[in-house]
Amino acid sequence: MQIKRFDKPTARQFAATVVKALAGVEQEYGVKFTYRGGKLDDLSFTMKLESKIIPKNADGKVVSPEEAQKIDFVRNAPLVGLTAADYRRKFTIAGRTFTIVGVKPRNYALPVIAESARGTKYKFRIDQVSVKAAVKSILQQGKRSEAEILADFRRVEGQLSPENLHADGERPMAAVRALASQLNAQKAKLIAELGREPTFNEIYNIR
Repeated sequence: MQIKRFDKPTARQFAATVVKALAGVEQEYGVKFTYRGGKLDDLSFTMKLESKIIPKNADGKVVSPEEAQKIDFVRNAPLVGLTAADYRRKFTIAGRTFTIVGVKPRNYALPVIAESARGTKYKFRIDQVSVKAAVKSILQQGKRSEAEILADFRRVEGQLSPENLHADGERPMAAVRALASQLNAQKAKLIAELGREPTFNEIYNIR
């Protein structure tokens, strides 16, 4: 088929043919191409192709969207001060309950994605889902032991170490500053919970 001029039906058919022809590239690189529209006139058509990595588990098997969501969360959660255990953790704000389902480290202001009971997704600040939610949980569950609080201190101090904070030089400085701010906020909360600032020996159980 020789194209004489580009109109919308012809462009869509052409784009579908291009995507199909890229099947070998998809297989080789583990990605999926999707046509996302484009611009055209009679003699030219500029098409937009989205290439998205196909998520796989540690065994190299393609995973479901739900599993892919969890894998992405576990990988990125430490970048915003959360842990793998925070995946699908519930928290309440203004009487509404939300479930944490994702994080966007590059969105420094609102890096946490959570969904409502109806499945609508919203973005939240880290302090809305970690510090405040943790404090509320502590008040509801009763006072934690000193050992539990000191264990959290060790975790936070470990994340604040230069090699972890800077990810061996791979983390952008803006992300480093955002993460440091979040971790220091967690430290302040732990100090308030403990009622004092622990010593180095206490944190690392040195006797």
